[in-house]
Amino acid sequence: MKTFLSVEAIRCFGEFGTGVPMRADSFLNSFSDGEWIKLKTAATNTGKTDDAVLQCADCRNGVYARTSPAGRRHCYHFKGHVGKCRWSNAVSRHYRAIDAEKFQGNQESDAHKQIKELIKENISFHKDIDGSDIVFERYTRLESGKYAYPDVFIPNWIGANSVFEIQLSTTQFPAIMRRDDFYRSGGMRLIWIVGGFDERSLNREAFRNIYMANDGQIFGMDEEVIIEARRKQEAHFRLCRLLPKLKMGKLVTIWHNKIVSASEINWGDSNNKARSINGKYDDYLNQLIQSSDQLCSLRQSFYDALKTLDESKVKKAWNGIAELVGGRKWEQFDSTYEVMHAFGVLATLRTGILYCSTKIDATQQAHLSN
Repeated sequence: MKTFLSVEAIRCFGEFGTGVPMRADSFLNSFSDGEWIKLKTAATNTGKTDDAVLQCADCRNGVYARTSPAGRRHCYHFKGHVGKCRWSNAVSRHYRAIDAEKFQGNQESDAHKQIKELIKENISFHKDIDGSDIVFERYTRLESGKYAYPDVFIPNWIGANSVFEIQLSTTQFPAIMRRDDFYRSGGMRLIWIVGGFDERSLNREAFRNIYMANDGQIFGMDEEVIIEARRKQEAHFRLCRLLPKLKMGKLVTIWHNKIVSASEINWGDSNNKARSINGKYDDYLNQLIQSSDQLCSLRQSFYDALKTLDESKVKKAWNGIAELVGGRKWEQFDSTYEVMHAFGVLATLRTGILYCSTKIDATQQAHLSN
């Protein structure tokens, strides 16, 4: 039987931390969803190098971060980082081996093939694209020698070589980031595609890792979409967005989905991700807070208390916010002094006003993060 041991104490470097050993769960839970994705990305990209941003506090080897099905944030060792470390996993497998099992051989389902065909027909409605330009599983090689077989490849579509990767089942976070990095470094626009709108599937970690790195947005392709594309002779997509909302006084996230034309999407350049032309997730969240005088007041009280490290006032403001919108109580955090410092830095980075105990200027974001 395989035993997977999460790392209980970590050291974090770069823009994420100062390298001081700390308890993993307290530190990891201090990140917002967007920041958590950013940290996981950096940990995955640097984990096998000498400059790993996340390290095991016991053996000093790089670790990668993940979220369990139950929502617990934690870290694991990479393959090969074993030996005497108290949290090593001698039987863990490298993510490339896991990825190979999932995406080689007979992995392609009928649903996966159908969506590829729908994408091809959909894009064929674009005036500058001939159906023969759209290629399935194209061998795509970079100058570095790395290569991939994107589900759908389209040369020079809306200003950039574009690839569609279809995600219908779970996969490892490192595999997702490896694809993101590969296409970005090759100057290609990556568009992740799911099937029809399925809220239960979208709430799974594998999908969340994709859309939370893109303002809570992901695109879908299904029969209803292609019917609209045929009717209007124009490419369309299902835009799925997770947006914050106050419901019965509590802050919740609600899924929205609608069919939009390609012209209603901000495709950006080859290094940007396609998204709605409307506001960002954080913009909507800030609008909700500003609509409530009580929330605005509590947020400011929380910021002011962070500046003086007055934990009693921090606790009062935090619990007041939690009472209004939901969430964990202050006393549920471990190492609250470290948590106060972390929130002070985050508040400073968000507002540009110094809300942490330091002599570093509020404009020096990199130094503040360190």
